[in-house]
Amino acid sequence: AVSNIDSQLNENQEESWNKLTRVLTHEIMNSLAPVTSISSTLLHNMDNAEVNTKEYDDTEEMFKEMEKATGTKVNFIHPSQGSTGSEAFQVLMASGDYPDMIEHWWAEYPGGGDQAIEDGVALALNDYLEEYAPNYYNYMEGDAAKDNNYMYKATAITDKGNYFGFKNLNVGRYRTYQGLYIRKDLLDKWGLGIPETIEEWETVLKTAKENGIKYPLTGDKNLVGAYGTNLFNTAYKVANSFYLEGDTVKFGPFQKDYKKYVEKMAEWMKKGYIDIDYITNDNTIINGLITNGTSVAANCYVSNISKLLGAMEERNPEFDLVACPFPVMKKGEVPFFQPYQAPASDPSITISAQCGMDNEERYKEAIKWCDYLYSEEGMVLKSFGIEGDTFTMETDDNGEKHYVYTDKILKNYQDYGASSIGAALYYHFLPANHPGFNQHPDYFRGYYPYEQQMDALETWNKYVEEAANHVFPAVTYNAEESSRKATIEAAGKDNLTAAISNIILGKADIDTLDAAVKAAKKSGYGELIKINQAAYERYIKAIK
Repeated sequence: AVSNIDSQLNENQEESWNKLTRVLTHEIMNSLAPVTSISSTLLHNMDNAEVNTKEYDDTEEMFKEMEKATGTKVNFIHPSQGSTGSEAFQVLMASGDYPDMIEHWWAEYPGGGDQAIEDGVALALNDYLEEYAPNYYNYMEGDAAKDNNYMYKATAITDKGNYFGFKNLNVGRYRTYQGLYIRKDLLDKWGLGIPETIEEWETVLKTAKENGIKYPLTGDKNLVGAYGTNLFNTAYKVANSFYLEGDTVKFGPFQKDYKKYVEKMAEWMKKGYIDIDYITNDNTIINGLITNGTSVAANCYVSNISKLLGAMEERNPEFDLVACPFPVMKKGEVPFFQPYQAPASDPSITISAQCGMDNEERYKEAIKWCDYLYSEEGMVLKSFGIEGDTFTMETDDNGEKHYVYTDKILKNYQDYGASSIGAALYYHFLPANHPGFNQHPDYFRGYYPYEQQMDALETWNKYVEEAANHVFPAVTYNAEESSRKATIEAAGKDNLTAAISNIILGKADIDTLDAAVKAAKKSGYGELIKINQAAYERYIKAIK
């Protein structure tokens, strides 16, 4: 399957989101009615990322413009310092006192969106979208939906056919933003091409080792093993977790060829090809290993390539990086599995069921405010900001017009305290991973300053349409399934992951994988496959 990376952000975006995650209060300014006060919570749930207490208020350019367009004034408050987005959300749910709008990774809510509606947390939007959110409705049910073969609706609607939140709608053809890269300057020096097959990777890693490279391949915990990013396992036509084969849900580690994959990774580890500390590495450590010559290849997000190239421009002008295709066994094969971001994804903004309990105009205005993000004007504001200030319109040699970020974003960001282009973008607006339209092609052209980064996008997305056929989508579970799923994973997930890691690290023999798989099945993973199959079939029924 394809790894679902909806909840994974690249490092620059995480840094910026740390500054942006907050609880919002809204005051609805309506020229035809008295001023009404509504409140909104905006919580971005990032693993191990603390919520920053920086307060955003009506001085922020994007929201000032939205206020002019919608009549909605936005004032910001925030969770307590030191809490994560997930923790703050749990406290909010426990309180029973919900704000009018809540942004969250709603796939994590026990029972999903339908249960949130049943619990009185979220408002079903079906009866309101066409009138109060015509832009969003157009991409779910209207002409735009037909033009896109209802691809946004497929991952925005619940099992019971409810619309309960405003999703990220990812435009363009890029769905993968991470993969493998390697030192191109060293490949050229050694007379080797970019590796595509497992055999070619072995040749490169062996050559690197012979040339004094301590750990040719480094990375983080997602490099190899169960539940990690789909990388070298793609060559064995198995995923690291759940995936689809036709309409059948399967679990990668239970497939016979997964054992061959684990055995190969253990072999590479024994030969010293893989960094033995990959599980505990963070991005700073990995970058250090690449720049100091300890390693030559790793996994990363596109954004990290600019960090490495920028750091080495003066230290080693010959230093160069190139993205590698997702590995296959034979030349010409198509990789089935890779990281993948769905067309419509979380986090989503929901309208609380408590919104408008004392005044129905409140939820109508809240819906209208959200809908502005899906208008043409809202898309431009969200992705590029204000013309003449943060972007200009330019025409290329083919006569096509593009949004181009100004030096305020690309060069002078330190003047207002931003640490990078990525941080500058999020300082002024919300170009990605936030409800509204995301991943505009011109955003990438501005965000990724190096040609190698755009080349990486092309390389990693070459077979993304085929990979999409195998992704296990973001399904929702009913309350009983959600509880049982959590119990099964608590009993077996860590044990299976540890068993596979121990084999790769040389702490256990490859034959112990059979026992680990047997134990996982005994702990309920066979039942979990059935739960996922049932959820997937409801998902298919709902979108049809």
